[in-house]
Amino acid sequence: MGADAGGGAVRAVDGGFAARWYNGGMKVKTSVTLSKDLLDEVDRRVSQGGRSQFVEMAVEERLRLLRRAELNRRDIEILNRLAADPDNQREIEEVLEDAVPWWELGDDVELLPEVEERLRRDAETRGER
Repeated sequence: MGADAGGGAVRAVDGGFAARWYNGGMKVKTSVTLSKDLLDEVDRRVSQGGRSQFVEMAVEERLRLLRRAELNRRDIEILNRLAADPDNQREIEEVLEDAVPWWELGDDVELLPEVEERLRRDAETRGER
């Protein structure tokens, strides 16, 4: 199996014809059973591209959420392991001893516009002006 200029794999098949498989680009026809109510709602909401595109986008979104949840679980495991590590706790305490809160840095400190906006929104949320 070789590669073509378009980045797809090329393989000679019956009679020397070439078939190409592109990463993620090949569509496969499948059958999915949905309740009538769900299908009716999809039809009401679907725009150009039809049902297939709508369902594909919904599945992609669900998979993205599942991957994010897996990453979050992994991150929580790492954080819990670090929280139980006395060496890590000692290092955090040493860093915090040297830390200076931003509000004590004085007037010479310039905050990024994004930070200023966030502080403004936080103050509004608390009812401050």
